[in-house]
Amino acid sequence: QAYPRRARLCGIFARTSSPRIPMLDPTKAFAASRAATSRTAGREMKYGHHRPVYGTLQFIESQAMPVLPDRPARVQVEQKRKLQQAEHLGEYNIWYHRWSGENNYERAPRASTRCVLETDAGLTRADYTNPGAVICLHFARGHCIYGKDCCYRHCAPNANDETQMDAPHDVFGRDRHASFRDDMGGTGTWNKECKTLYVGRICCTPPEPEVVDTLLRHFGEWGVLESVRVLKPKGCAFITYTHRCSAEMAKVAMEEQALDSDEQINVRWAYDDPNPRAQAVKLRNAAQQMLAAMEKKGELDAPAQYPDASSVPDGDGSLEAHATAATRHASQPAALAPPVATLPRHSLDTP
Repeated sequence: QAYPRRARLCGIFARTSSPRIPMLDPTKAFAASRAATSRTAGREMKYGHHRPVYGTLQFIESQAMPVLPDRPARVQVEQKRKLQQAEHLGEYNIWYHRWSGENNYERAPRASTRCVLETDAGLTRADYTNPGAVICLHFARGHCIYGKDCCYRHCAPNANDETQMDAPHDVFGRDRHASFRDDMGGTGTWNKECKTLYVGRICCTPPEPEVVDTLLRHFGEWGVLESVRVLKPKGCAFITYTHRCSAEMAKVAMEEQALDSDEQINVRWAYDDPNPRAQAVKLRNAAQQMLAAMEKKGELDAPAQYPDASSVPDGDGSLEAHATAATRHASQPAALAPPVATLPRHSLDTP
């Protein structure tokens, strides 16, 4: 029959994937096959599935770090051998790890696989022989071929990973650099605490609450979220995690993935927010973490004096003074120290 090319491809897909669907109309058969696949995508994950279906979203306050299930890790994909390897001509750039002849300005292809912690996470050989091993990079991308025999961990990062990993390396054991790449990709830099991700090319046709709900469902799987900010006119969003290891895991796992609207998102490291209030909140949180660590080690003679929320500057340029006020008050004797102030956490209501 003289069907169009799309209809012929739909008919081939319906015959090979769903033999129970009658071959009366290839277009209707393709739609029915996609509907049947989407209904079972949340529970029966197949090899190469790239967009799982999740349940309802809980509030951001009730989030918790992912827990490693007590089961062997499964093989995500089957190993395939390439028939021919591309021949590289020219010079090799040791800084960007690319050949001079590669197309660097074209859009990357859509990710063919995706990691789903509900079905993919589990115990591997590293959990018994080397508990301090890093997380498997191929597991985060959804195409590890070893499963339970892998020498790296198959799980989401937790609070122990945040305290054990060092600044020169990420959660996958890769080297970090002194500065960001030109395209804000890669492993990031050890000069800054990389916790915020830039998510571009998102579908902004639905209302803004639905867009935020979609981002929370997809990115909340990898760790506890601190804030989510959507710029609907520009089609992008900024997602901040409470731990750096969770942000690194989410960046690798969500690169070139698809959300609810089948868009191909672009995940990069975010630049620093130029808003003075946002910078002040970041500095206060860093001072709070530093003082909490010093107080835990017993290096403070008096209770930690956190800066007050009313001391946030309105653009006068005195951010460093407010950030260092906590350490100056902590070094004072208990009789001279000012009253302890409660530092509120950075939330979605912060402008």
